[in-house]
Amino acid sequence: MALEYAQFNAEKIQYPVAEINALDVRTLAGNVTLSERDGRFHVLNNGGSARDVTFFGATPENKGRIDCVYNSGGGANNLVVKDSAGSTLATLAQNASAWFASNGSLHIRVG
Repeated sequence: MALEYAQFNAEKIQYPVAEINALDVRTLAGNVTLSERDGRFHVLNNGGSARDVTFFGATPENKGRIDCVYNSGGGANNLVVKDSAGSTLATLAQNASAWFASNGSLHIRVG
């Protein structure tokens, strides 16, 4: 188990961290829902079609988690990144990426 800093708190708190398989590289055959166990850096090839990428539900256990999604697919096919409620957080064109964070109750785009 790794240590991370809690948001707005200087003391170290233990959170489970996906240290193995931190890099998630795959070609999508359809829309996908990410899991907490998929790693934190998602290099996703859209497989020749526009795809939806939906985050897992934000919980107090994943508070402070940062994920990056990168669209490695070709052509004009976007990846639409959504929160677990289906709200769009970002639309990623070819070779675009974005960073997302969980505050324990929802995912937000941070970069």
